[in-house]
Amino acid sequence: MQPRAETAAACEARRAEFVSYVGSLSAKPVVSPMRVELTISTLGRVPGAGPVLELSPSSIALDGELVAERDQAGRVRRIAD
Repeated sequence: MQPRAETAAACEARRAEFVSYVGSLSAKPVVSPMRVELTISTLGRVPGAGPVLELSPSSIALDGELVAERDQAGRVRRIAD
């Protein structure tokens, strides 16, 4: 049995409810700091063709190792190596 098409009034009410819901959401993005364990491929290497750089507001990690250099020049040197 085919579902019945909703009426124009029902569609408009559902649309208005959705617009109201979207309007109530925060304009600021929600950030959930976390580190994700990367899977190992069947060849025993991390997927992808290069190093993995993880950035967060409080830390930098290169291939899972914390970049401890506090100055910008030191971090650039570490990442370039």
